[in-house]
Amino acid sequence: MDRTAALAQRICKRAQELPETSLRELERYVELLQIRAEASEAGDEQIVFLEQLANARDYQRFAILVRGIDWLSQPAEELGKAIDLALTLQMVVIARELAELGRRLHPTDAHIRQAQDVLAPPSAQTTRLPYSQGLDASKKWLREHASEYRGQWVAVHNGELVGVGSTLDELRSGIGEDQDSASTMLTKVP
Repeated sequence: MDRTAALAQRICKRAQELPETSLRELERYVELLQIRAEASEAGDEQIVFLEQLANARDYQRFAILVRGIDWLSQPAEELGKAIDLALTLQMVVIARELAELGRRLHPTDAHIRQAQDVLAPPSAQTTRLPYSQGLDASKKWLREHASEYRGQWVAVHNGELVGVGSTLDELRSGIGEDQDSASTMLTKVP
């Protein structure tokens, strides 16, 4: 740690001559070196160190350390704890990254599988409803009888008129919930 701190101080002194952007990047790198030095001192206790950072609500140092740990050499339980700690800090992106990594490293671990499933980005699935044969019959009925109901709302189910109304609400209340389904065609006749 002393060697790393001394190196960090020398770098900071020389960095004063750099442009502001480079200086910020250099300071971040020095901080990363210090955190990694502290973590390497912790050795096998890196998870304990992560817990301390999480308890202290030190988001930045937690993020740097958790991404710097060699998870290949850590058991599934430790990775699971890190995921839970990231969630405690509401660091969902990091928790998701860890869960995806854990799924590759420990595919049989139930905790990691559950975390990966819960943290996976949302996805939408579409389903096709079965085609209703009655829809063709209802369209045919409309072509043949629409002129009799100009300006009115009609409900046609399986090719049969099941209701008429001057407004959509009137039509719906007249046909009831049983007939107001996906296979019933409700339309206003122009």
